[in-house]
Amino acid sequence: MDSTAQFSVNAGTKCGYGKVCTPNSPHRGICPEGWHVPTNEEYSSLYKYIGGSNTAGSLLKSTSGWEDDGNGTDKYGFSVHPAGERDYSGFFSNEGRFALLWTTSDVASYYAWSQRFSFEKVNSYQSYLDEYYGHSLRCLKD
Repeated sequence: MDSTAQFSVNAGTKCGYGKVCTPNSPHRGICPEGWHVPTNEEYSSLYKYIGGSNTAGSLLKSTSGWEDDGNGTDKYGFSVHPAGERDYSGFFSNEGRFALLWTTSDVASYYAWSQRFSFEKVNSYQSYLDEYYGHSLRCLKD
């Protein structure tokens, strides 16, 4: 296979697997028809709407499953669960401690914005992470 081929899992567009393409916008990814993977800006809008990122963690986290009584109130039915992460070697860790949610917003080659929720924090924050790691993602209705 040509090493310059771009791989893009973009449901419904028949691109990827060696076919160079431009991702659709909004990017559907693995989301069902009528839904898309949110951008970093869409998460920023959510945080602004609910009063800021300083309390977003407690308001958006699920009411169970978080280590050391780090559960949230799930005030908006968003139910962030502490799924942890998968590293580049395939090792899973931090279940019960963290939730990291991918966005479609790239930072640089192999880095994208992610939303981070922690068992020990009431806030949520945005950070860019290496795309070789496996994190959860949410689908947003179009």
